[in-house]
Amino acid sequence: MTKISNRLIVFCLMLLCLICPASAYTTNYYWNAHSVGYTIDSSIPSGYTNSVKASANSWTNAGAYFSYYWSVNSNNKVQYSSFGSGSNALGTCTPTYYTGTTRLSKILIKLNSDYSSSWSTSSTCPSGKYDVQSVLAHEFGHGVGLGHSTSTTATMFESINSGTVDKRSLEQDDKNGIIAIYGT
Repeated sequence: MTKISNRLIVFCLMLLCLICPASAYTTNYYWNAHSVGYTIDSSIPSGYTNSVKASANSWTNAGAYFSYYWSVNSNNKVQYSSFGSGSNALGTCTPTYYTGTTRLSKILIKLNSDYSSSWSTSSTCPSGKYDVQSVLAHEFGHGVGLGHSTSTTATMFESINSGTVDKRSLEQDDKNGIIAIYGT
């Protein structure tokens, strides 16, 4: 009887693994709207504007029923500011929620100006530099409601290497995450 029970348990676990898709992304919160505007603050260097827009567009083009759009007037802002001594963060996304919910009311994305000599907007990021578009694509991912991914190739992985632009484009895990929140 025990052999049969153990085999049945193993079989059920194997079956469960087949029907439950694996995912490395995590979801935290969501927008009630499917189209969300953002403003590029005047603190952002003018040479970074295209990188900001491209990073937001990577999520717009992810295949989900969601889009970011640039707007002159929006409560959602992208800024360039100092994070203060001791911070090693390249960027942050600070969400604001409606009271008692996980629904977003606004986001504030910041790029760390303390790394001003380490930023690149080049199509091939030089060694020792960090790609503005890759970092902001990650932060805009937090802005759609995604947490960090355990997949090292995902844009939403918790860290980024210098000298690379590979986090500009979303991996399937990133796309699966936004689709899980907003559908297609």
